[in-house]
Amino acid sequence: MDRFIADNTLLDQELCLLDQFYVLDDKKTVAQALEAEAKALGTKLEITKFVRYEVGDGLEKREENFAEEVAAQMK
Repeated sequence: MDRFIADNTLLDQELCLLDQFYVLDDKKTVAQALEAEAKALGTKLEITKFVRYEVGDGLEKREENFAEEVAAQMK
């Protein structure tokens, strides 16, 4: 429930990459995961590029003609 509230209450969290929950550990934000990794490597890290994926993105729905399909099965 806490995750749902955090995801859906603040508009800034939907638009800002660093405030989103980290996909590999949903108890951390992206900023916290980035900071932890930078500390482990002993260097400064910064995000220079990212790709946004959406469920079903890029999938095309196959269009079929039902009448033609039935006619093909009847042959």
